[in-house]
Amino acid sequence: SEASGKHKIFDRVAEETNRMVENLRQKLSTHFYTGNVSADPPQLSGVDYWAITSGSYAGVNVGTYTKWAGNYDSSETDITDSELLGTYIPACTQGKDYPSHMVTTRALWGKAMKSFGLSYLQLQAGERAKVGWAALDFAGIPLIASDIVASGNFYILNTKYMDLYFPKGGDQLKVEVFEEGDYPGYKLRIVALLQLVCNWPKSCSRIAAVDTISKA
Repeated sequence: SEASGKHKIFDRVAEETNRMVENLRQKLSTHFYTGNVSADPPQLSGVDYWAITSGSYAGVNVGTYTKWAGNYDSSETDITDSELLGTYIPACTQGKDYPSHMVTTRALWGKAMKSFGLSYLQLQAGERAKVGWAALDFAGIPLIASDIVASGNFYILNTKYMDLYFPKGGDQLKVEVFEEGDYPGYKLRIVALLQLVCNWPKSCSRIAAVDTISKA
């Protein structure tokens, strides 16, 4: 039978909570790569704003202060296994602190699977499969296929250096009280303005305009 009274209210709260969590998950996923802090409303800054070799990141000129420069390559259309092992992964590595994972489109992921074979790559099970992602291991680093990565992009990342911060100035956290719908009482809405920050941009790399992934 249909829920009524306080049980109906609890069901509605659970439904709204699940909806908000899903909405946040989708926004975090998309903005993780291409978020624009100058957008209206502002978005979380994404990897595309960290992996730069010129211009400014967080108000710092990366040409002058090269510590804050990331890794960006828009000229490579074919990534080979030897380039990943010899150039791109080392550029994001410090000592024994290797990248945590690599992410690309499903199309490029499929080409990697076909080109490298199981000598380099092994299917991974577990949590990533549950959320609809497919992953392979390349030299011990998961290579993940994602539906939200823009065409031609290949990312090398280290989540160890990524954190959420409250930016300085303005109203970073607001609590709003309002009435909505036919249910008695009030609802609370908590709005937080957060910034996704990479403390070491060199740990991230973006390779754009990639057409193929092949074995040298």
